[in-house]
Amino acid sequence: MDWSSLQAAIWSGGRPSDALVRRLARVAPKLGVDYSMTESIGPITLSPLWNSAGAYEGHVGWPDPGRGLRIVNAEGGLCTRPGEIGEVEIKDAWMFAGYRGPSGADTDGWFKTGDLATYEENGAWRLVGRSKEMFKSGGYNVYPREVELVIEAFPGVSSVALVEAPDALFGEIGVAFVACSASVRASEIFEFCRARLANYKLPKRIEIVSDLPMLPIGKVDKARLRQMAKGVQV
Repeated sequence: MDWSSLQAAIWSGGRPSDALVRRLARVAPKLGVDYSMTESIGPITLSPLWNSAGAYEGHVGWPDPGRGLRIVNAEGGLCTRPGEIGEVEIKDAWMFAGYRGPSGADTDGWFKTGDLATYEENGAWRLVGRSKEMFKSGGYNVYPREVELVIEAFPGVSSVALVEAPDALFGEIGVAFVACSASVRASEIFEFCRARLANYKLPKRIEIVSDLPMLPIGKVDKARLRQMAKGVQV
């Protein structure tokens, strides 16, 4: 395929894997990212274009100053400190009117997106997962996407999904399903994670699979993986 006329590659949504960023950089002279959803009807955050994959720092850009946006912590207060995690909420004329029928999504006109994010020191937003996917292991909050991104950086890994499974000691544990090349060992991935993650975030079990189950819409079928994880002996 001839990519010579392509000027920029911009992805919208969560953080892509490092491998995908490198692939895009090979065909596009400039890269960019924004964060949006169907309900927002336009970018929530966006970045300027940059010239190389190495310039990408894993965030989803800066909030659109013309929109009503906020990150709200679990206690209902605004997140104002870098690193504090909360749920993204929207309230402006650009967002959708609402869902048909009863919905608990709106609070005082603010739409609760279900996306968890944090501020960085430079004001950029970083997505850390979905509120419904977060689980507690030994009393600590674990955000699956954070762990997935670390495993995706291991050489030979093509895709990964972390799901929770019930556990008598920890309440819940993380089980990572990893699609990778045949030479990759679960023990190697675990040691890679241990050097980069806090102990409570480490998956208690890593399952090497040929591929991940997918939904018709192209997303990983995590409901199926949760059922598979219940049968995994730890």
